[in-house]
Amino acid sequence: MTPEQARYRLEAMQFVQSVLDEVDTARACYPDKPTMAVLVEEVGEVARALQDDGRQALYAECIQVAAMALRLALEGAREYQRSWPEGETR
Repeated sequence: MTPEQARYRLEAMQFVQSVLDEVDTARACYPDKPTMAVLVEEVGEVARALQDDGRQALYAECIQVAAMALRLALEGAREYQRSWPEGETR
């Protein structure tokens, strides 16, 4: 692995840890299942950050999008009133 690859991998692991921390925070504050609307809102905030804000704002918004995507993948979406059957995997 090159030093550049190692640096990128470290940054990716830090990003993933930030996503997991955001999921913990979101689940504590909003224990109900997530909604598609929230994910779409977060994607819109990424678009706004790309146009108007700096790298830190973009990074923070991307963490929130990834956290919402993770919750939707694991918990399902509230508007579809669907829970994944116990033991069902991807």
